[in-house]
Amino acid sequence: MKQLGLTGIRLKELSRNELALFQESFKDTYLSDRFDLFKKYLKEHSEKNRYVLLACSGGKMIGYVTLKYVSDYENFARNNIPEIVDFNVVPRFRKQGIGRKLLKRIESVAKKSGYAQIGIGVGLSEDYGAAQRLYVKMNYIPDATGLHYDAKPVQKGTTVRVDDSLAVYLIKNL
Repeated sequence: MKQLGLTGIRLKELSRNELALFQESFKDTYLSDRFDLFKKYLKEHSEKNRYVLLACSGGKMIGYVTLKYVSDYENFARNNIPEIVDFNVVPRFRKQGIGRKLLKRIESVAKKSGYAQIGIGVGLSEDYGAAQRLYVKMNYIPDATGLHYDAKPVQKGTTVRVDDSLAVYLIKNL
């Protein structure tokens, strides 16, 4: 894959200054409608409920990942496993190692915060194929609780819609 002229990828924590950067960087992407969500993330980050890590290059934000310290997913919450929630790299910058860098750094943040494991949910449709492969390559394994829809277990014999809410949860020892 051709490199897209990235100038020094910098990883940094979200701060109030980056809200405008977010809006400018993602205005022409599928992430353009997430400005209010990012304002919520900034509040949660400042309250130490979520850690938000940004990937920037050439004055633009090209990806981000968030770590929610208390997961909404029951198995992670019960076992004190923080969850990676909302992990994105702008499509034209994918396959250049940015996602891997973000993932490694967020794992480091979790480990330094005293966690023994980290978790993530991943969709099962083809749209999530690259993410599924990345997580396997980075040693994430299923948490052995089966399929979930909207973070609730899917019972055997149940019919479910295959969309962004259908997921399997993965864990990694830190």
